Amino acid sequence: SSGINAEYGCARTFKFGKGASVCKEYKVLPVYMCGVRHMLEVYVVNCAVPLLLSLKQMRSLNMILDCKNDTILINGVEEKMTYTDSGHYTIPILMDAVYVLEELKDVGTN
Repeated sequence: SSGINAEYGCARTFKFGKGASVCKEYKVLPVYMCGVRHMLEVYVVNCAVPLLLSLKQMRSLNMILDCKNDTILINGVEEKMTYTDSGHYTIPILMDAVYVLEELKDVGTN
């Protein structure tokens, strides 16, 4: 198995703003940052928040944030960051939708 959408139980609680949010599930998902496939461990919570990367995750990717030029660098590969209306950075995590669909299709046949 390639680990796509591997699902595990979760008992963590996170706090966003004024309320607590309970983790519904823990998943391992493939993401593509700076053109390289990474397996990202994520917690799915019961509120509407975007996918957030922890400092620990960014360090494990050897990610360098260049806020002056709005870029990230992962293992020598640079990618432009954009930001939301509220001022939070965003980075693309899909390399090619067709490639990802093919990868998911392959997992379904295993």
